[in-house]
Amino acid sequence: MSPIFIQAFASLGLFMFGMLYLEDSLKKAAGSSFKRWVKISTDTNAKALTTGTVATAALQSSSVVTLMALSLVGAGLMSLQSSIGVIFGSNIGTTATGWIIAIIGFKFDIKLIALSMVGFGGIGSVLAGEGRLRHTFGGITGFGLIFLGLEGLKESFSTLSSTVDIESLRGYNVLVFLGVGLLLTAIIQSSSASIAIAQSALYTGILNFDHAAAFVIGANVGTTVTAIIGAIGGSSDKKRAALAHILFNVTTGIIAFALLHPMTWGVTHIGLHQSVEALALFHTVFNIIGVVVWYPLITPLSQWLLKRFHVVKPSPTLYIHNVSQTIPALAHEALRKEVYHLGHEVCSFAVSAINIPPQEGLKHHGSISKILEAYKEPLELAPLHLYHDLQLLQGEIL
Repeated sequence: MSPIFIQAFASLGLFMFGMLYLEDSLKKAAGSSFKRWVKISTDTNAKALTTGTVATAALQSSSVVTLMALSLVGAGLMSLQSSIGVIFGSNIGTTATGWIIAIIGFKFDIKLIALSMVGFGGIGSVLAGEGRLRHTFGGITGFGLIFLGLEGLKESFSTLSSTVDIESLRGYNVLVFLGVGLLLTAIIQSSSASIAIAQSALYTGILNFDHAAAFVIGANVGTTVTAIIGAIGGSSDKKRAALAHILFNVTTGIIAFALLHPMTWGVTHIGLHQSVEALALFHTVFNIIGVVVWYPLITPLSQWLLKRFHVVKPSPTLYIHNVSQTIPALAHEALRKEVYHLGHEVCSFAVSAINIPPQEGLKHHGSISKILEAYKEPLELAPLHLYHDLQLLQGEIL
């Protein structure tokens, strides 16, 4: 394998690891307070949209915010309608990464800055011990790794531009680059990494602006694979939220591709020319167009989705099987609610064992003696079956 491709491959790996490390550190640094903020900030469509935008810009990952929204829905902590607003907003928030890369990564000699961030964040993580401060330093390290990976991509693409027949590459139809962007993002599970590749290829002259823009559209559609994977085996609401994400990204991609030439002409003729900043602007504009189109449809879309994916519950649990364990604050909340669920089921089983219907026996009023007097006949229940269900639920909690 050519050293150029090895450098590009390693740089992409470093960039993606930096993104993953940054996401993980910021999630842990934010903790339960971030979860509470998301929960209370999504009670209207406008708030949900804003929360999704801000949260994605802060965490630098639409995938994390999308999965968080799916988990909140699965845990019963967020309505389907609110989760749709959050997911739509995350598509605007994810464009912040492209702007950071365009403004910092291609304007300055970022190698020294990146190494300083890695050094400062790494030493700080070691000295800070356990706790939120350590994860904050971890976030700084993640940013440094991202910029180191970006620098490697720039260098490898610069070398590649001198060995590739650029004119023959530019002869391909834009549909090819749309497909490559979609496929690459579906494989690597990071639209930010795909967009960084497009920006590097545009910066070094390997791709022209139209091809890079088509690549970005494909990356935007390809990121729906994350939501699909996150919804597999999940609750009905998780599947509904994932379908909303797919509908938004696919239709937005179709609109952007249909308007590709007028949009690229517009963003490159406002003083940005065919620059990486113009590509970041193009990415932002077509996502905003998508939100403008879909925002009035959030409520009817959620009502339509509520009629879909009615499936038999595959688990004795109500909450924990719907939440990703990679988000500790949400997993803890789901576990707390599941334990309450177990307690309720145990009490229901206990009163059933003495021939009292659970709905009557669990009331907090009425004379116990009168209830016992009223229900003397055995209930038509299968005690062993009910006890087996309790064992399954307890096992899932453990």
